[in-house]
Amino acid sequence: MTYWRLIIFVLCILIKTQATTPSADIHGQFYSVITSSSPHDHFLFDDIRITSDTSFGVDEFEYITRIKRNTQITAQQIKQGIARLILTKRFTTITIEQVTENQKRQLLVTLTAAYIVKKVTIKGIWFGKAEYAALYTMQPGNPFDIQAHENGLKNLNK
Repeated sequence: MTYWRLIIFVLCILIKTQATTPSADIHGQFYSVITSSSPHDHFLFDDIRITSDTSFGVDEFEYITRIKRNTQITAQQIKQGIARLILTKRFTTITIEQVTENQKRQLLVTLTAAYIVKKVTIKGIWFGKAEYAALYTMQPGNPFDIQAHENGLKNLNK
C-alpha cells in the first residue's frame, strides 16, 4: 500500500487555557524580595488580586498555592506555593507584585496561560487512523510544543 499518496491532515486544535511547560517564567519585584529574604520572614496580605488571560480565580489560587488572604505566611511558604502553581503546568509566565492601596497590602498575581492540545484529528484515510495517531506524539491535554509537533508531522510523512 502506498501511503505517500495519502493526504493526511493533522489538526491540532489549540486552546489558550490551562497548561504550561514544566517551568514558567517568574517575574516581579516582590518575587525578588521573597527569594532574597530569610525563609522565616513573615508577610500578611489583606487581599489577593488575580489577573489572567484565562479563567482562574482567587479561590483556586488559594487552594493550589495555600497562600490565603489575612493569614500570616512565610517567604518559604510563598516560594512553595509558587512552585505548586508551576507544577500545575497551566501558565508560562507568573508575575508577582505587592501593592499597597488605602493602607491595605495586596498580592497582585498576573498569569499568562499557555496553549494546550485539545484534539488531534487525522483526515484523508478510512482505515488505520489509530496507527497514524500513535505516530503523532502529542496527545490531547499536553502542552503544545512546536518541536514535538514538527517531529510528529515528520513521523506521519514517513
